[in-house]
Amino acid sequence: MRKNYRGLLCGVLLAAAIGQFSGCGFGFGMRSSYIYDHAEKYAVGDAEISDEIDTIDIDYISGDVKLVKADTDVITIEETAGKKLNDKLKVHTWVDGKTLHIKFCESGKGLNLNNLDKKLVVTVPDDVDYDKIIFDMSSGDVDVDCSAKKFDFDASSGNINLTQTGNSDEILADTSSGSISVDAESIEKFVANASSGDITVNAESIKTIHTDTSSGDNEFRLETVPETADIEASSGQVKLYLPENADITAEIDTASGNVSYDLPFEKKEDTYKCGKGTSKFRVDTSSGNVTLNKLN
Repeated sequence: MRKNYRGLLCGVLLAAAIGQFSGCGFGFGMRSSYIYDHAEKYAVGDAEISDEIDTIDIDYISGDVKLVKADTDVITIEETAGKKLNDKLKVHTWVDGKTLHIKFCESGKGLNLNNLDKKLVVTVPDDVDYDKIIFDMSSGDVDVDCSAKKFDFDASSGNINLTQTGNSDEILADTSSGSISVDAESIEKFVANASSGDITVNAESIKTIHTDTSSGDNEFRLETVPETADIEASSGQVKLYLPENADITAEIDTASGNVSYDLPFEKKEDTYKCGKGTSKFRVDTSSGNVTLNKLN
């Protein structure tokens, strides 16, 4: 079951620190509880995984994480820290069938997680197309460069940066105060939510888009027009760069923002039609401008 660390950042919502992760105290002299199932099966520290893996599940409380591909036959897990770590505080891993679980530290109560300054690098074979890659983060940036059928990101205060190769059925990304940046080849479904960060996407092909931002901008540069797109933004701008021969019907609702375009749209009230109007777009903003331009 996915844990929800959102709102547990130190000095922000300490009272919310209950459940599986409690008493957040990075740099505040407090101790923390970090509890997960099957703790006795996890190995301690850096590792090389030669097993056949189709799912990677990374649960890392605080610190930057990189998942990169390389010309290798094994998965390597390497962690650095700002100080020497005992075994309790090192990264923990467990291979459950074809699923690789990676945890921030051991499962336990009263852990001193102050000022660890940990960073994690996971290197995977460049010729493997994974079924699923999952990230659950509290604070720290995520940088991913690989291929998977499904990506699922959940981050509280970090940025999410994804370079996707091949074909993905679904990419889900959710962050509170970070931005989401995606460079992709082919995606069936893209769903992203960002409270105070931007969503930026460059893609060859996305069939379905759904994004929601509060104070951040949405920018899409798409070589192929999606079949459907549903984009909501409160105070941020929405910028769409699409092929010149796009066939779109766009319903655009903006309270105090402006709508501009250099594609050959025909406008009727809040409906904008280009070409045959085959693809269906809905764009809803409060105070942000909407731009629909030709992809250069």
